[in-house]
Amino acid sequence: IGTMLINQLCSACNFFLMAFEEGSKILLRSVVVLPINLALTITLVAFYDMGIMGALLATLISTIITAIINIFYLFKFIKLDFEFQLLKKAFLYSLPIVPHALGGFLFMTSDVIILEKHVPTALIGLYVLSNKFARIFEHLLMAINNALLPNFHRLSKLNVEECAKTFNSVYKIFFFFKIYIGLIFIFFF
Repeated sequence: IGTMLINQLCSACNFFLMAFEEGSKILLRSVVVLPINLALTITLVAFYDMGIMGALLATLISTIITAIINIFYLFKFIKLDFEFQLLKKAFLYSLPIVPHALGGFLFMTSDVIILEKHVPTALIGLYVLSNKFARIFEHLLMAINNALLPNFHRLSKLNVEECAKTFNSVYKIFFFFKIYIGLIFIFFF
């Protein structure tokens, strides 16, 4: 639960960094934290035989390090005041998104639950492994999408029509890129 709560703060920091178009800071943070996470996981799981608890502890420590780096990046924007109206507005905006997120979670996990009852365990393992490869593709596409979003936000504030034209042309290219990469994954992996 601690990792989950800290990850929510880290996600908010990611949105700030994306809005400020600070992709290099996001990359630098990942380059710093990933080797630490791998070293901790290997040390705690393989050398200290902590098993799943070691992996969880490594993830928690890495998440805390990520949060510290995020606070360092965004310290100048942090204020220790509370605006109830802003909280109310954010809550009202996010309220319909919560069922959407829960539905997405159910959608993403329901297949394994159903397969577990009707398919041998070895085939479920193969399915989960192939699903992990699909997640790599999904993360690549989300990274491209997140890189484009600040530009679209800026354009939409200046000229909605121009933003719509740019969106249309960029996402046509993006759509064909997704299909092309998807076909490569289907036929070669």
